[in-house]
Amino acid sequence: MVADPSVGWLGLGSMGGLVVERLLAAGHDVTGWNRTARKAEPLVAKGMARAPSAWSLAARSCRPGRGTSGTGTRTATSSSS
Repeated sequence: MVADPSVGWLGLGSMGGLVVERLLAAGHDVTGWNRTARKAEPLVAKGMARAPSAWSLAARSCRPGRGTSGTGTRTATSSSS
């Protein structure tokens, strides 16, 4: 089980929007950003938080010690301690 189910997602087009919908339906806290802001509106109505910029989303999502890899992308972690 993942201890922190919050997710940051860049790109809310045909694929990204569907992934975010599934994440929201599964109970994850999702913050998203898209270059075209209107694509975020239906997802915000479903519970997604809208990031003001891609940079702010990356800064929020990619913090050391929170499942980040050296490339700055989130990786899945398990808590098997």
